[in-house]
Amino acid sequence: MQEVSKIIEFALKIKNKTTFKSLENKNIDCLTNKEQQVFNLVAIGLTTKQIASKLNIQASTGSTHRKRIKQKLNVHTNYDWFQLASQ
Repeated sequence: MQEVSKIIEFALKIKNKTTFKSLENKNIDCLTNKEQQVFNLVAIGLTTKQIASKLNIQASTGSTHRKRIKQKLNVHTNYDWFQLASQ
């Protein structure tokens, strides 16, 4: 429960940002442009369906991007994702 409140608190802080400091992080350089877009949208709390709609892609494609991002960045939880995005 504490993890969820931290995620919500973080998401509210960054909701109005268009890019994140993490994009300057060399670990993020391994992501494609589309993966970086998905990364940012997940970091502000959008669901896979919302991301798919925003990027004009299928939800299954959005899900695939999320899986690849998690593999490339070795991210296992949403909290880890948000922590990475806030660096």
